[in-house]
Amino acid sequence: METGKNLRKRPPDRRRSWTQKARIGGQAFYLGFGEYTDGSLAELFLDANKQGTFLRGVLGAFARLASLAIQHQVPVEEIAKCLRGCNFPPQGSVEGSPAVAECTSVVDWIAQEAEV
Repeated sequence: METGKNLRKRPPDRRRSWTQKARIGGQAFYLGFGEYTDGSLAELFLDANKQGTFLRGVLGAFARLASLAIQHQVPVEEIAKCLRGCNFPPQGSVEGSPAVAECTSVVDWIAQEAEV
């Protein structure tokens, strides 16, 4: 890999996005995806309803890190492969997502949504 060059592919200033709300273990989560002009994933946002500042902060930091990885050309499939199967609560059935029925954690859910 080349060094000394910024290989970051920034998303356009105006971009399409969509948000998926889901309930996992009775807790509401909101996952947003921003897209490049070609429709590929450019960034993600993550928030949890009625959660403390620590969890919301960690989820936001996680989303920023994942977005930077995507913008630096790390394949979404590689990120998803790394996150699939992470096992911690909340977990179980996913309500509200047509693409994902079960998850082993919030990050497992995110990985499954990103693979769709």
